[in-house]
This record gives sequence, C-alpha cells and structure tokens, in this order.
Amino acid sequence: MLNKLDESNPLLKELNDAIEKKYQNGGLKAGDYDRIKKALSIISEGNSNSDVIRMREFSETLAKSYPEFEDTVHFFTGENVTIKFKNGTYIVEGKYGKFTGRSKKADSVFSKIRKKVIALKKDVPENLAQADIMIGDAGGFRYTINGVNKNTAESIISGIVPASERKEFDEFFTQSYKLSPAEKAKVNPKFLEYEKQIIEHSINVQSDKFVAKLCEGIDTGKIRIQELHNYCGANGIPYFSEEHLQKITVSYQKWFDRASKDTANYTIIRDKDSGLVTSVKDKYGNKFERALPIENSSTNIEKIKESGYTSSQFNIIGENGLRIEFQYRSSRINDFAEYEHIPYDIRENKDTVSGSEYNAIRNILKDETKMSNKEYTEFYNPYLTQVYNYNRRIELGLPVGEKPVLNKNNFQNLTQEEINMISVDGLERLHTEIKNNKKK
Repeated sequence: MLNKLDESNPLLKELNDAIEKKYQNGGLKAGDYDRIKKALSIISEGNSNSDVIRMREFSETLAKSYPEFEDTVHFFTGENVTIKFKNGTYIVEGKYGKFTGRSKKADSVFSKIRKKVIALKKDVPENLAQADIMIGDAGGFRYTINGVNKNTAESIISGIVPASERKEFDEFFTQSYKLSPAEKAKVNPKFLEYEKQIIEHSINVQSDKFVAKLCEGIDTGKIRIQELHNYCGANGIPYFSEEHLQKITVSYQKWFDRASKDTANYTIIRDKDSGLVTSVKDKYGNKFERALPIENSSTNIEKIKESGYTSSQFNIIGENGLRIEFQYRSSRINDFAEYEHIPYDIRENKDTVSGSEYNAIRNILKDETKMSNKEYTEFYNPYLTQVYNYNRRIELGLPVGEKPVLNKNNFQNLTQEEINMISVDGLERLHTEIKNNKKK
C-alpha cells in the first residue's frame, strides 16, 4: 500500500489501485510490479522516502568525485601547469583555451537518477557504482577553446571560392544557416560545395591540435573514452569534422584490440556463435564496445538537436572507475548554452529550474494557452538553432548576417514583453540575475 500522503492525490490512488488489481490478476510480473510500486512511492512520499534519501546520498558523493581526475587535466594541459581552484572548479589556461573541471551539482545528479527510476528505465541503485553507471557522469571537464581569426577565415574562403563568384557567394553564405532544406535545394550546387569545404577546413583549423592530443591519449591508454557525441542543430557546424572522427575511431580501435587481450584488467565478452570479442569490462563494470559509439548530428538527421545545441562531448573513465563528461566547445557557445538550456530544462521539469525565480518564464513555456507545442517546435526551437549557428560562424571568423530575431507574429498569444523575456537576450538577463543573486 502507498502511504497516507496518497490520499490527498486521487490520481495516484487510482493508479495504485489499478496496478494492484492488474498484479493480482496476473497481468504484471513481480519485477515490473515492484519497480512501478517503488516509483509511485518516490513520487508520493518525496524527500521522506528511503530510496530518495539513499539516491540523494549517492548524488552528494558523486558530485564530489571530480578532483580525482587531475591526471586527465595534466594530460591535456601539461604536467607543470598549476591547477587553480575557484568555487569548487578547476581553472587552467591551456594551449588552445581555458580548461575547467567542475562537479555537476548534487541536485542535478539526483534529478537524472530520479527521472530514470520514475520513467521505469532503471531500478533504484543499490550502491555508488550502480548510481555512477546510471548517471553516466557526475562531473565534467570543459575545454572552452579559442576561435579562428578573420584573416585565417578569409584565407580559407578565398582559397576555395573563385574571385569572380565571391560577391554572389557571400550573399548566399551570410544567410545560409537560416535556410530550410527546401530553400537550399534551389541554391547553386557549386555554392553548397564551397560552403561544405569552407566549413570542413575551418573546423580542422580550430580543432586539429586538440584531436591529435586526444588520439594520443586514447592510443596510450591515458584516456579511456566510452562514447562520443558530436552535437549540432539544423545547418549547424559541429566541432569535430568527419576527418577528426575517423582519426578518433582508429585510435580507439587500436586501444580496444590491446584491451581485448588484457585479461588481467578486463573481462572479455565474446559473441556466442562467432567467438568474436564484442566488448570488454573493467573491474568496476564499465563496458567498452568493440566499435566506439559515436552520435554525429551533422550526418544523421535523427541526431540533430532541436534547439541547435552545439558541443562535442565524450565520457572518460578514470582509474578509479568513475565517469566524467568532457565538453569541448568555444567560450562564445559555452556562454550561450548556459542560458539557452533554461527553456529545455523547464519543459523537462528538471529540479535545477524549480525555483520561484523561474516562475514568470515557466508560465510562458509551460502554458499551452500562451505558447503551444507547435509554436515551440516550429518557431522557438528554430530561432534558438539560428542563434547557435550565428555564434558558431562568428567564432570561426566566417561572414555572417544580422543576429536572428524572435518574430512576435509567430506566437499568437504572447505579448511583446513576453517575447522579450524568452528571447536570447531575455534568457541571458535572467541567467545573469539568478547567478548574481546566488553570490549575495
């Protein structure tokens, strides 16, 4: 039975009674029944629930685990670099930009674990190792890299686009990141090819050295990478090119071939029929697949980020068996991503945006009478995507038109004041205000 708190929630009580009846009639397996009952108890009892208390304890511990990755910091920045701490965060000036290591807040870690349990995707973790595997990463490294200067970008463009076509190409190129697939289909095919070459070359200029260092780390086993995400939105520019991903894949394969023979440190998993090694597991239970899982938004339309979120990210496994997320992006994109996440987190009901300071914007984004799901999907997300693409081109030194503007005509029931609130400038103001208030 659910506790007395459920009596004030008729919907939960009705759901509980239906589950009991289905279980008694043999319509639910015991394991599924237990998982559903635990999820209902977590929802109904809140912070007093014993499973919630335990998950919070795991979250607090995992949120403090990131200082154990100092060797990884030094690998990318040099052994002689001094790691400075400020407000619980590593801060290191590296060769290619600022390197930071920070813990994800305990509330953020707990929110992810709780969400998976409530969604019946995972059982309540019994120990810290299970919680760590479940969350995927409780801390993060971030390399906020430098951009490409305009002179270098101009050299790239002029080396690809004939002078006789430059004026017409520039008119297309400064607006191309805003074009729909149908609009791009009408563009001179030569211009599309020029654009592809320019972007690929620009990505390589920005990220070649870092990728070379990453591959060195994978080759030598100093960096144990588990999966990689090369995120961007429609018409977006990822941080790793196809050439980069191929180099990373080759390095990973060399490491995996060695690990598949290292029976002292790994459990070798083989296909039952062919005997082929399909994966390996370390002593902490971390699994490494034969082929590195890569999610690449630029070549797989199903992996495109609806809001345009742009970042290259991968999970690293430390010597202590804990995971940490490594984000690789520019300071410009990083700053935008910090407040662009607010609408997404609100619509996902994340604990990180549950405070009263978010009430005004929450009322806009969660109220169907103000902004419909269709308006959010067809107009608001594409607007955020365009801002990501605009910022990405600026950091690569590439020509770009005017900053995208949120068009009030696309939102039937919003006032201009509300439009201003959910615009990127409004999101930035809100983020800054909340950040400053926390410092007081």
